[in-house]
Amino acid sequence: VQQIRDRWLPSNPSFIALFKAYGWWLLLPTGLILFAFFLQGKRTQKKIVRQEIQLRKTLNALEDAVVVLSPDGRVLFANQSSLGFLRHPVEHPDELSGRHYTVLFDLRWRETDPNFDLRTAIGLLCKRPEQSYSLQLSVGHQIKDIEVHLRLLGSCLDKLSCKIILTLRDETDYREATALLAYRAAHDRLTGLLNHFADFLEAQCDAHDQKKSEGLILWLDVDDFRLINETNSRTAGDQVVTRIASYLSSSVPPNGVIARLGVDEFGIWIPDVQSFAYQQWPDELLSGLQDMRVEVGEQRLRVSISMGACLADCRLGAGLLNDAEAACRRAHREGGNRVVWFSRDDQEIVSRRHQLATLHQLKQALDEEGLRQVIQAIAPLPLPSDNPAPVPHYEVLLRLRGADGSLQSPVQFIEAAEKNHFMTEIDRWVIRQTFALLARCGEHPPLLAINLSGATVQDPSMNAFIRSAFREFNLDPALICFEITETSAITNYELVLELVHSLRQMGCKISLDDFGAGLLSFEFMRRLKPDFVKIDGKLVRDIEHDPVASVIVTTIVQVSKVMGAKTIGEWVASGSRTRRPCAGWRPSVSISSKVITTTRRFRSIA
Repeated sequence: VQQIRDRWLPSNPSFIALFKAYGWWLLLPTGLILFAFFLQGKRTQKKIVRQEIQLRKTLNALEDAVVVLSPDGRVLFANQSSLGFLRHPVEHPDELSGRHYTVLFDLRWRETDPNFDLRTAIGLLCKRPEQSYSLQLSVGHQIKDIEVHLRLLGSCLDKLSCKIILTLRDETDYREATALLAYRAAHDRLTGLLNHFADFLEAQCDAHDQKKSEGLILWLDVDDFRLINETNSRTAGDQVVTRIASYLSSSVPPNGVIARLGVDEFGIWIPDVQSFAYQQWPDELLSGLQDMRVEVGEQRLRVSISMGACLADCRLGAGLLNDAEAACRRAHREGGNRVVWFSRDDQEIVSRRHQLATLHQLKQALDEEGLRQVIQAIAPLPLPSDNPAPVPHYEVLLRLRGADGSLQSPVQFIEAAEKNHFMTEIDRWVIRQTFALLARCGEHPPLLAINLSGATVQDPSMNAFIRSAFREFNLDPALICFEITETSAITNYELVLELVHSLRQMGCKISLDDFGAGLLSFEFMRRLKPDFVKIDGKLVRDIEHDPVASVIVTTIVQVSKVMGAKTIGEWVASGSRTRRPCAGWRPSVSISSKVITTTRRFRSIA
C-alpha cells in the first residue's frame, strides 16, 4: 500500500497537486457528458421546430380562422385562413403579429346590448373559459355571418403565459343553404307559392288580436284538370298551374298570401277585410281567370275554376280552411266555373261534414274493434211457430258501435264509406271476420251470405284476397255466398263477371242483393247467372196494395225461375203476405226452390 501510494499520489496531496496529476482523467468524461447534453438539446430543438412547422401547416390547412391573442388583445399567431376575415387585406399572416384584433377584424355584434362587444366577452373568459357567439363581419363590401369561439389557455393571473384562442368560422354559405332549404320546404318548387297554408293561417291567427283578425279565405280548384293532362301532356298541366299562379300573384292585394294546396288547388288569404271590398272581389278574380288563355303549343286553353269563399274568424281555429274547401267542393258539384260562399246553414255542407265524421269513426272502428257483425236468418215459408228447426242459411250484416254503445244501422255509415272510397276496406274486414267465425263452427256449419259492394267487386286484387283468405282459414268455399249489392254503380262489368266466374270455380254461391230498386239490370242478371236473387224489401212490402209492385216482384220471380235461381224476399216479417197468390210464392214450396228472409231473427256473431 505504501509503495502504491508513493507511486500514484504526490508527496504533497493538495487539491492543486491532485488536479495537476489527475485532472485530465476528469475532463474527458465531463466533456463527454456535456457533449451528450448538447446533442440532446439540438435534437429536442429540431423536434420542437418540426412540431411547430407541422402545427402551423395544420392550422393553415383549416378553413376556420385561428388567431392566438395576448391578454391585451394583440396577435401572437394567425393562420392562413384568417387573411379572409381581415378588414384590410395583407399578403402574409406574419404581418398580423403584434397588431390589435380590433384593427384587423371589423366585428359587428348581434347581441341586444349595444355595449356588449368582443372585449367584454374576452373579459368574461376568466369566469367562463369557453364562449361562443354569432357575429357579423365586414370584409370589404361584403357582410359575412360568422361563428366566434373564444377559449382561454392558462390562468388569468399569469399575464405572461396566458393566451386567448380566437376562432372565426364563416357560416354565410351554411345559413344561406339552410334558409334555401327552409324556403323550398315551405314553398312549391313549380310556382314558388307557399306550401303549408294551414300552418300559415294558424300562425296568422296567433299573431293577431282574435277579436279583430277577420280575413277572407279563397279555395280555388281547376275544373277538369285531369282532362287537361290526359288530352295534352303533363307539361301542359304544369303550364296551366304556372299561368294561374302568375295571374293570382299579380291580382291579389299586396297584403294577401297565395298558396298551392294541391296539384290543381290554390288558397288565398287576405287579412283585414274591413278595408277591402271583399264581396265583389272573388267574382272579379274569377272573371279575370275566365278571360285568361294558356298557350300550350299551338293551342290556347281556356281555364275553368271552382272557387269557395268564406270569411275567416280566427276564433274558429282549424276549421278556417275546411269551410273554404267545402264551399269549393259545392261549386265544383254545381258545375264549376263559379264562386260559392260558405254558409253554416248549408245542408249539403253539413251533410258532407257529417259523412267525414262518420268516415273517421269507421276508420277508428276498424282499428279498435268498433264494428260488430250480426246475422239474419233466411228461412223457407211457412215460418215455423213451435220448436223451429235450425236455419241453415244466414246473411251477415254489419253494425257500427256508437259512442254510447248502441249499434248503428249500416244506412248511417255505408253511404259515407262508399262516397269516400272506403267500402273495399270494410268488405275485406267482413270477409276475414266471417271466415274466422266459420272456422270456429266445427261440424255442420251454416251457409253465410256476405255482401260485396260495387267498388269491391271491381277491385282487381279482390280475387287474390279471397283465395288467400280461404287458404288461411282452411275453409270450404261452398259455405260462402257472396251478395253483390246495388248501392254503388258498376262500370266494369267484365271485371265483375271475371270475379264471379272465379268464385264459382272455387265453389262459392252468388246472389244479387236488393234487386229491383238499385242500379243492376236484367241484362246483368242474365250474364251473371246468380244462385239467389234477393228482391228489394220495399217491393215486397207493397205487393199487397200496389199492383205495380206485385207485377215487378212476379216478373223477377219468373225470370229467376227460368234461370234456375232461388228468390229471396226481403222484409217479410210473417207469412201473412204469402196468402196473396203470387207466381213462385207458395207456403208449401220447399226450401230447395224458394226461400224468404225473416227480419225477426237476429243473433250476434261478433
